This record gives sequence, structure tokens and C-alpha cells, in this order.
Amino acid sequence: QAAKRGGSRLVGAIWSISGGLSPCSKWIGTMLDRCIRWKPVEIQPHDFRSRLKSDGTLMLPQRVLDAVFFLYQPDDSGAFLGPCGTGIFIAVKSDKYENLLHYYAVTNHHIVHGSGASAIRLNTNDGGHRFIKLEPHDWHRMKHDDIAAVDITDKISGDDDDIVFFPSDWLLTSEFISEYQVGIGDDVVMLGLLARSEGKKRNQPVARFGSIARIATEQNKVRHDEGYYCEAHICDMRSRTGFSGSPVFVYRVFNKNLDFILKTQDIQNHEAVFRTFFKVLGTHFGQFNEPARAKIAEARPLQ
Repeated sequence: QAAKRGGSRLVGAIWSISGGLSPCSKWIGTMLDRCIRWKPVEIQPHDFRSRLKSDGTLMLPQRVLDAVFFLYQPDDSGAFLGPCGTGIFIAVKSDKYENLLHYYAVTNHHIVHGSGASAIRLNTNDGGHRFIKLEPHDWHRMKHDDIAAVDITDKISGDDDDIVFFPSDWLLTSEFISEYQVGIGDDVVMLGLLARSEGKKRNQPVARFGSIARIATEQNKVRHDEGYYCEAHICDMRSRTGFSGSPVFVYRVFNKNLDFILKTQDIQNHEAVFRTFFKVLGTHFGQFNEPARAKIAEARPLQ
């Protein structure tokens, strides 16, 4: 079922619990299949070097936030209603032509096709934002997984748009999981929409931090609200409405001193020697709700 690119199976979905566990879509790479020409800014390893504290604590650079967009519902009057969800920009290298890239917006199927929030709001170089008006039928979905993607290569401008794209080789693969033993306890961070506080002039995503509670396997599928079962990583991380479609990243630091490592080694050496990394784990698509009962306690005087 998983797409193959360069011999690697690309992984991409995540599940989260509100107040606890959250699932994350696993198969982003399956949606990203065609490549043509255009080259905006891409995230590079050195973007992280000046954004790490001396104790190794992760600080996300602005360029990472610029890879996030928000989704709105287009209506017949030309207005855009929302925001309703989040997504991430991904760049895919051509299999045939060197230096040619194809550019995608990736989010959840249930946002685009379930809620009708198919229009993209992205930041612009003049300090504001603009919309890419898309209809739900413009987006392609993956069957039996909560992933939707659309080719936006011809709809973006390197002169006007203040956005970046994560290269597809930053998506976590099954091979990478096995080699680096990615699993329970590894740190994750999610970037997405804080509902009712999206930023009036520009998209202003917020971060939620947590850890992996369980890695997706074919034997432990998660039941989606639409009734099907899908492979999904589970993260111990808080979530709320608006974070659907948010990219979730898994990362690992070495000896709490990643700042020193990034200043003295290149990123490939970090992964090979120190086992440090920053990868796209997937997109957040749901919460495990945990109902709680509350009652008004009887007032008693203090003793």
C-alpha cells in the first residue's frame, strides 16, 4: 500500500489524545508522486544551527513555521470562512530531471472533503497573507487514510510568497525508524492553528510538545471516525480543534548539547555518528477523547 521512492517507504500520519494521546497519519509520501519545475526556498539543516540554546534545548527557527499554512472554506460570495485546520508544504525531487522539484500542500482528508475547507492561506513577503482558492475536488485523497494533497507548483510565487517547503527526504521512513530505533519516548513537536488566534495579518502557528507513545504497525491499527482502520503513530500530546492536519516532527538531541554538535559537524555526520535527527513524523488527524465528570463540592468553613 505504501508508495516507494528511491527504495524507501515514506511514512506520514499521526494521532493525538486531547489532554493525552493523539494519532498521526502515516502515509504522506504516498500522495506525492509527480515532479515538475520551480524552486522556492527549502528548509536546510543549517536553519537550525542558530536556534538551539547552549543546553541543547530545541528552538524552532521562523523558516520552519513558514512551511505551515491554514485552511479556510471558500463561499459563493468570494469570502473565506474559518480558519478550519492546518497543513504543511512539501517539495519532491524529480525522478527523471535533476534540479526539478514538484510542490505540494498536504493536510487531512477530513478537513478538505469533510469540512469543505479547501482554500489555503499563506504568508506573503509584504507582511500580509493571501489565499489560494481551491475546491475540495482539486485535492487528492489517499484511500483508507486521512491524508489529502494538492499540487500547487503553478499557484505560488517566489517573488510574492513568504513560504518554504520541507524536502520529501525529511519525511520519516520505515527504514529510518528501524535504523535509528525511533519509538516510545522520542520527542515530538506539532505546529498548527490555535483556533480564534490564527494571526490577523499573517499565519501565526503555535507549537505543542510531547513524545511518541506508540509507533504505527500493521498489527495495531487505529479506528478512524469514518469507520476504517489505519496505521497511525500515537503521541502523548495535547491537542484541540484547529490542529487537524498539523505537521508533527520527531527529533532527537545528543547529550543535551545539540548546539555544539551543529556547530562542529554536518547534519549527515550527526545522524550517522550521534544519532540526532529532525524528521516529519506525519500529520495530526484526531484525538482520543477522555470524558471526565465534575461536581460542585459542598462549601465548608476553613478549620
